[in-house]
Amino acid sequence: MPGDTLNTRYSAFKTVYWAELENTSISKMKLGSDLSVATAKPITQPLYFVKGSFIKDNFVKSCLVKSFKKLLRNSSFLAGGFITSLYAKAAFAQSSNSVIDAIQLNSDSIIPLAVFGGAITFALLSAFWLMKERARIATQNQELRKSYAKLRADKERIEALVNVSDQKIIIWNSKDSKPSVMGSLSENCGAPQNDSAFAAFGKWLSPSSVMELEKAVSLLRKNGEQFNIVVETQNGTPLDSQGRVSGSYPFVRFYELGPERKTFASISREHKNLIAQFSLVESLFKQLPFPIWLRNSEKKLHWVNDAYSKAVDSKSAEDATNDNMQLFDASERKTIFNSTEKSGHFSGELPAIIAGDRKQMQTIEVGTDCGDAGIAIDRSDLDNVRTTLKETIASHTQTLDNLSTAVAIFDSKKNLSFYNASFQLLRGLNPGLLEDNPSNNDILEAMRATGFLTEMQDWKKWKKEQLEAYHSTEASSEQWHLTDGRTLRVISSPQNQGGISWVFENLTEQLELKSNYNRLMRLQDETIDHLSEAVAVFGSDGKLKLTNPTFEKLWNFDEETIEGKHIRDLSQNCLKLLKSTDEWETILLGITGVSDGRDDVEGRIEFLNGTILNYQLVRLPDAQTMLTLADMTASVNVERALQERNDALEESDGLKTRFIQHVSYELRAPLTSIAGFSEILGSDATGKLNPKQAEYIDYISRSSDVLKALIDDILDLASIDAGSMELDLVPTKINDCINESLDAVEDKLSRRQISVNVAVAKNSEKIIADPARIRQIIYNLLSNAIAASPDGTQISIDVSKVNSFIEISIADQGPGIPEKDKDKIFERFENAGATRNQKGPGLGLSIVKSFVELHGGNISVEDAGERGAKFIFRLPKEPNISLEAAE
Repeated sequence: MPGDTLNTRYSAFKTVYWAELENTSISKMKLGSDLSVATAKPITQPLYFVKGSFIKDNFVKSCLVKSFKKLLRNSSFLAGGFITSLYAKAAFAQSSNSVIDAIQLNSDSIIPLAVFGGAITFALLSAFWLMKERARIATQNQELRKSYAKLRADKERIEALVNVSDQKIIIWNSKDSKPSVMGSLSENCGAPQNDSAFAAFGKWLSPSSVMELEKAVSLLRKNGEQFNIVVETQNGTPLDSQGRVSGSYPFVRFYELGPERKTFASISREHKNLIAQFSLVESLFKQLPFPIWLRNSEKKLHWVNDAYSKAVDSKSAEDATNDNMQLFDASERKTIFNSTEKSGHFSGELPAIIAGDRKQMQTIEVGTDCGDAGIAIDRSDLDNVRTTLKETIASHTQTLDNLSTAVAIFDSKKNLSFYNASFQLLRGLNPGLLEDNPSNNDILEAMRATGFLTEMQDWKKWKKEQLEAYHSTEASSEQWHLTDGRTLRVISSPQNQGGISWVFENLTEQLELKSNYNRLMRLQDETIDHLSEAVAVFGSDGKLKLTNPTFEKLWNFDEETIEGKHIRDLSQNCLKLLKSTDEWETILLGITGVSDGRDDVEGRIEFLNGTILNYQLVRLPDAQTMLTLADMTASVNVERALQERNDALEESDGLKTRFIQHVSYELRAPLTSIAGFSEILGSDATGKLNPKQAEYIDYISRSSDVLKALIDDILDLASIDAGSMELDLVPTKINDCINESLDAVEDKLSRRQISVNVAVAKNSEKIIADPARIRQIIYNLLSNAIAASPDGTQISIDVSKVNSFIEISIADQGPGIPEKDKDKIFERFENAGATRNQKGPGLGLSIVKSFVELHGGNISVEDAGERGAKFIFRLPKEPNISLEAAE
């Protein structure tokens, strides 16, 4: 509808108007450092005022005109839009016969009209303001032109003052900017005319001046430190350089010096160089280990180094100088001063006391009218070195003379300068020839003439090759085959100072030993190859070094495939043939393991096919190990058979022992009954017996006692064999045991009218033992002695201490024991009574020996004087025994 079209045009007009209004907003733009003008925002290029010059001064005028024209165009657009909207509305009202109503103002027409009026007002005000600003800017431009002209005149005047021909200035505007160069210097001074080259100081100044100037310039630019330095160009011309700061601009001014100042600068430079050189020399003198000193014209110390102060035991060089501490005594100083006054210098050796030792000092001192300077070098160490060198040379000469190897040394002129006794003994060398210091050529000719050397195909060529060693830098060796069959290894070693050393080493014996060694090695290889035992040698790295065919056949190895193999590489094939891997792991550990001890290892391995091998690891030199494997299958089978038989015998013996014990216990009960009833019958309790009955009863009692003793002996032996016999060790009196044993055999002694003589030493009365077993030992020995003794004889019992043992001997006067029976008399069931008129089972002495050994003692038998036997048993006084009886 027409009303909607009007509203749409109004919204578009409002949008454009406000956009133009925003584009024409006032902003301030910077003009140089002082000037600001108000312009429209579309002006994108500000005005600048740099060092008195006005740039683009017509720009403001053009911008103002363009802005004014743009405002007029916008106003015309707004007016046209408004009129067009009114016309459209009138046309619409006319078509509907309501023109008056169409132009009637309402809320929709008032807003555009107000906006149009405001825009016209703003445009007029902006035009008036811009015209006023234009006038003000024109006035300011006029003033700026005047200031610019004045500054330009000042600049030209300053440049005229600076750009003179005798100075040049470098100015830095900021820390990182390139410097500006003004002025000029003459070409003769050595400074470049080009400004860039002039700013590079290292290209035209001397090195020392460059370092000094650059350091000063750095401090000037960084801290504003001023300086005055005289620098020198590369052609030697001195220039005065002054560093200053004006405002925030550092600068350096260079200008040439006048004749007088140039001379002064040159002298100053030389003086500075001399001071630096003197400081350098002084620093060197201070570090030297020799005493150095300077004297003034009055012969007093002026300066000394640290070595001098140490030599005179001063705390410092300054103290030595201030105290005038002298190194030499007055007489030595007088000698020095007299020499310097006459000839201007002194040189010689003088004694001095240094660190409490008197030393000879090689002294040099020079004197002038200004003073003296001297140095002293300790010659004592040098003399000691010379002496040591002479002694060393003498010692080496003596050593070389004692060598069996011939040695000859020729000097740089190829003449003989030294030879040892072995060289003199070489066949074909005349002692008189050697004393004349012959040349090397003469020595070779003499060896050839006497037939010492074999004939060479080309003698001259060979001799020339030998003498070429003088021109070589490395040692060389070759073999000489002599006419007498010897072989010499000749080593030629060039000397640093010229000349050559010849060493003649006799290789004949070495070659023979090598030949013998090779022969022995071949013999060894043949021997090892034909051994029935498997042999393998492993190196320290566990790799196989040597084998024999038996080893290869045993493990099914191929010689070519196992050579140099590691033991672990061979294990995979070996383990397939073994029943158990435990022993093979032991072999592996023995060959490859690292242990403190290198003991041999032995063991046994068994194959799956029944083969049994005994192995042994033998340690060889150089950490090598030899493994030997011996086939023990046959012997092991025999051993196993014997072991099985032995086990059967032991089982049989155990069965016998158990049977004896059982039978003995079974016999003890009826025997006890027999003995008891016989004792009752003999006591007249049942009635008085006639003599014959009493005799029979006595015979029964005695036979019961014998049988009971025999059963007790059998039981004791069975206990001993079973290892169940235990001793009750307590302090025991030997006299009590002897008396109780004598009481037990009193009837036998009285019947045979045998006397007993007992002798007990004082220090052997007590012993730690089992009293019951001691009584049994003495009882058995007494019974044996009574049985062997004739009627009316005597038995002797002696007790004594021998070292830590108690020795008890029982001697009889019977027929004695033959020598052939003494070794077996203590064996079981051996009856010594065959020769001593005795009868019995032969167990008594065997039990005695077992009880003695249970106590940790021993027993023996010997002849008792002219006749009889003497049994001696020894018991430790304080036993430390094992409770196992000897069988």
